[in-house]
Amino acid sequence: MYTHCKTTHPTNPEIWPCNTHVPNCDIPDTFCDILLFKSIGNHLNNIKNIFKGFCDIFKLLAGKMEKFHLWQNNCYFVGNTLPRLLMKVLYTLFFTLWLSPVFAQSGVPELRVKVANATSLSQKLTAYKDIVYAYQAVNEDSAFYYAQQGLEYFIQNKYRAGQAWMLSDLAEIDDDHGREEPAKQRSLYALEIFKDEKNARGIAEVNNDLGSILGKGGDFESAISYFNTALKNFELCNSPVGVMRVYSNLGITYERYNDTAKAIFYLKLADSIGRKSPLSDAVINLYNDIGAYYADREDTAKAVKYFEEGLSKSDKPEYVATHLSCLINTGMMYCRVGDNKKGVAYLEDALSMARSKNLPEEEVNILNNLAIALQEKDKDKALSYLKDALGISQKIGNKPLQADIYEEMVEVYKSQKDYKNAFETREKRQMILDSIISINKTRELAGISAIHELEKSNLKVRQLETLNDRSL
Repeated sequence: MYTHCKTTHPTNPEIWPCNTHVPNCDIPDTFCDILLFKSIGNHLNNIKNIFKGFCDIFKLLAGKMEKFHLWQNNCYFVGNTLPRLLMKVLYTLFFTLWLSPVFAQSGVPELRVKVANATSLSQKLTAYKDIVYAYQAVNEDSAFYYAQQGLEYFIQNKYRAGQAWMLSDLAEIDDDHGREEPAKQRSLYALEIFKDEKNARGIAEVNNDLGSILGKGGDFESAISYFNTALKNFELCNSPVGVMRVYSNLGITYERYNDTAKAIFYLKLADSIGRKSPLSDAVINLYNDIGAYYADREDTAKAVKYFEEGLSKSDKPEYVATHLSCLINTGMMYCRVGDNKKGVAYLEDALSMARSKNLPEEEVNILNNLAIALQEKDKDKALSYLKDALGISQKIGNKPLQADIYEEMVEVYKSQKDYKNAFETREKRQMILDSIISINKTRELAGISAIHELEKSNLKVRQLETLNDRSL
C-alpha cells in the first residue's frame, strides 16, 4: 500500500545494523574477481557500468533472484478497484523495514577496497556491513554475496559477533523472499550468539526482526513477545530511535489484527519520540506509517497531513530514498480521494527523480503505481506503464516483480475484453511463479543446512575451548 525506506545504517552508533540481512553464495571470490577485471578491461570509462555488468553476469551464473524490493509496499488502492492486492501488500507493510538508501551504489568500489584493506575484526565487520548496506537497494545478489563472504570470514576467524550480524543480514533476505523458516532459524541462532556475548544491541535488533518475521507468518502472540523483548533491550541501550521503531512495529502489528485502539496508541508513542529526535529517515518513515494507518481508517485529512509532513521534511539531498517514498504515498493518497491530476503529478515527480538517480527498481515501482492510479480512467495508458515496468524488471532480473506486473496486466487485458492476451499473460506469470517456488525451496534447504553446520562448528570450538581452559 505504501512505500517504505529502511534507515538503520551499520556504522551509525544510534541505530546499529537492524535489518540488513542475506543467504548463501557458493561462487568463489576469485571467480567473481575475474568477471570484474574482465569488465574493467572492457569498460574503464564507466565504473558504475562495470559493476552493473558484473552483477548482471553474477545473476546469470548464480541463478539468483533480484530483491522483491518495494513493489509489495508501493501499492495504494484507488477507491475499491484493487481489493485483490490488499492482503499481498499488507503482509509486507505491517512491519517497519527501514530500507537502505537507494542511492548508495556510487560508493561501492571504495567499499570493496575498504573490505579488502580492513585489518582488525571490528573494522572488517564495519566494512562488510557497509557494503551489504550499499548493495541491498541496488543489487541484492551482491549484498547476498558479501554477507555470505563476511560470515565465512568471521567463522574462520572465530569472531562470533561478526557471525551474528552476518546471520542477521542473511535472515532478512530470506524474509524478503518469503523463506520464513530459514529466516527464523538464522535469526534465532544470531540471537543465541548475541546472548552469549551479552550484546544488548544485537539482542534488541534480532528480537525486533523475529517479531516481524513471525508476525508476517501469522504467529501474533510470539511476534508481540519478541517486540516487547526488543523494546526492553533498546531501552537498556538508551536507543530512542530503536524504541520508536519497535513502537511503530507494534502499532502496525496490532492494526493487522484489528486492535485499532492499541495500534494508534503505539503509533502515537512512536510519534512522540520521533518529534523529539533529530530528523532522520527513520522519523520520516514513521510519518508514512501513521499516514497509512489513517488512510486505512479513511481519515483522509490526517493521512494527507502526515504524508505531506514527511514529504516536506525529506526534501533534502540526504533523504532521496525517503523522499521518493513520500512522493509515492502522497500521490496515491490524492488519487484515492479522487484528485487524480494532483496524484499523478506527484507520481510523475517521483518517476523523474528515480530516473535521474538511475534507480531502476524504484522506477518500476512508480510505473506500477501510475498504472494503478490510471487503471479505471485510462486503461491504455495504464497498460503502457505496465509494459514499461515489465521491460525494466526483466532487464534487472527481478522475477517476483515481473510476476506482479503480469498479474496487473491480466486484469487490464480482461477489462479490455482482450482474453487472448489475458490468458497468455497469466501463463507467463505462472511460469515465473513456478521458477520462484523452485528457487525458494532450494535456498530454504541450503539455508537451514548451513545454519546446522555452523551450529555444529561453533559447538566443537566451544568444547575445545572448555577443554583447554580445564587443562590450564
